[in-house]
Amino acid sequence: MEVKRIFRGVSAKLLSDFSVSAMYEHQGNKGSFREGALRDFLASDRMPSKYGLGTGEIVSSHGEVSKQSDLIVFDRLNGIPLLYSDTVQVFPVESVYGVVEVKSKLSKDELLKALENIKSVKALGDDSVIQYRNGPIAYARKAPRPFGIVFAYGLANNSLESLANNLQEWESSEEKQFWPNMIVVLGVGVIYHIGAGFVSCFTNEQILTSISTTRLQYEEDTFFHFYSTLLSLSASVELIPVDLHKYLKPSQRVGKNVVKNHDGFRKPECKEVFRLNAAFIQYLLDYFEGVEKITNREWLVKQLGKLPIGMEDWQLESKLYLYDPDGLPGMAQLSASAKPEGGIALDTESTLLHAHGIEINGDTYVIPFAYFKPEFFEAVPGRFID
Repeated sequence: MEVKRIFRGVSAKLLSDFSVSAMYEHQGNKGSFREGALRDFLASDRMPSKYGLGTGEIVSSHGEVSKQSDLIVFDRLNGIPLLYSDTVQVFPVESVYGVVEVKSKLSKDELLKALENIKSVKALGDDSVIQYRNGPIAYARKAPRPFGIVFAYGLANNSLESLANNLQEWESSEEKQFWPNMIVVLGVGVIYHIGAGFVSCFTNEQILTSISTTRLQYEEDTFFHFYSTLLSLSASVELIPVDLHKYLKPSQRVGKNVVKNHDGFRKPECKEVFRLNAAFIQYLLDYFEGVEKITNREWLVKQLGKLPIGMEDWQLESKLYLYDPDGLPGMAQLSASAKPEGGIALDTESTLLHAHGIEINGDTYVIPFAYFKPEFFEAVPGRFID
């Protein structure tokens, strides 16, 4: 039996379902029927069991939310939907392989809407390093971006060529990391990216090397190519474990950087809450460019003179940046210089004993309070101490 013939029949069935959905007067019902036809086919044992299919919004631990996605491919086995019901579904981006934006007729306006939706999803997955632990082993690697496909039941008085031109126009002002992985028009053909030597570029990593787009009129074989590419793209995304603690106290984007633990400061007799500003964060990044990290073990010995009881090796060997241009004294140095007549005079403003750690793009930066200056802070809008 020829496999292509099977998918030609599926393609015809989807078109038939779409024709039925066109009879619905209520636009919301029509959209739900249209998306449901595709989702029902894929959910009927056409996708490996580890892939779940949903619809809704996607969120990041930075507090950002995507636009509504028509079809979300998520991790059914290890993923944790934050909300899952017939009407409301919210997924952490770490659980999402990719999205499919489903359209009835793919006009230029509908294409642009779909592209912006995909961009809002891909913007949640960033290039910052994610640190997590599996048993005694600590890992660190970049978080993947979900893939994004535009799937349409037909054209809208236009052509595959004009859609390709519309896509190139939109991409001319967008970074490659936000580009769609493929555009599909059922019964017509597909649009995707190519690299040097006419090499196909489907995955997010391949798209970064693309130099142009191409369109192929597969006609009745179009659905076969969509389905096979969907499976390949899903398999290409290696998800990371979901850490719900990050959602309880989310990090934030400050410019192009993802920052955590940089807020929550207060000043005496002031009800405003303060945070480290973008200028100081950028200063830290510039200061440590080309500088080696130190281990947590080294930092604790510098600060306390000894290692705390109960810490495991993986914790001690994790690395951080220590901002200490003046070589401030720690507990051991202060103990050595204590006055004989009694006690240790601890000037916490000029020692390593009081320090604050912040996280920038997955890396830890420890800054003794002695180095903090008023110009490094700004008030957090709308936050006050109760």
